Amino acid sequence: MRPVIGVTSMEMAVPDFSPVYKTNQNYIHAIREAGGIPVMLPAIGAEYAAEYAAGIDGLLLPGGADVNPLLYKEEPVRQVTEMHRDNDQFEFALIREMVRLGRPILGVCRGLQVLNVALGGNLWQDIPSQIEGSISHCQSYDIRSELTHWVNVDRDSLLFQVLGTDRLAVNTFHHQAARVLGKGLRAAGRASDGVVEALESEDGKLLAVQWHPECLYDKYPVFEELFRWLVQKAGQGNDR
Repeated sequence: MRPVIGVTSMEMAVPDFSPVYKTNQNYIHAIREAGGIPVMLPAIGAEYAAEYAAGIDGLLLPGGADVNPLLYKEEPVRQVTEMHRDNDQFEFALIREMVRLGRPILGVCRGLQVLNVALGGNLWQDIPSQIEGSISHCQSYDIRSELTHWVNVDRDSLLFQVLGTDRLAVNTFHHQAARVLGKGLRAAGRASDGVVEALESEDGKLLAVQWHPECLYDKYPVFEELFRWLVQKAGQGNDR
């Protein structure tokens, strides 16, 4: 049986329509092409996390809004303008339940950030204003598949095993990044300015990247390996 991969989705307002739960279809297609069954998980409340987790073999945390700084005991800087605290708390609960069950998680962009905060870390709230000498980490959304900057990958990392390279160019759409790392997490890749571009867990079941592989894998097959890792790892532990 194909592994079932949950993909979290966020409630969003749509002009002239009722609110919708949204997930970028590129994530759905990437999981399907990697051999998994994608299932959207609407953020209907943290109290549903355990039941959601019981029904999936792996979890993908997609990109999206900033994590509310109050959840890591900070006031927001002025560049933090879009937050959804209920969604954050739903994903926190889901992450912690998946970790308890020993099931794999892949985080993308915000997914890396929410994973880090859920496990006790915090964030640089705004890279350009808080990290002196930082490079550009936010290219135009009109060129989603354009490779923009380099990431140096730790050769002793799971990420190196998955991608098979210690240096690769990526796209970039984030103004936040992991600062203090959460419990059990280590940096697996960094940009030239030192910004953390990838995190992974010591037990090899959590992997997260700041770039957007779902926009790249059609053109650059190396990025599909991230989704293959999630699906294959989820299949190994399929004990539902």
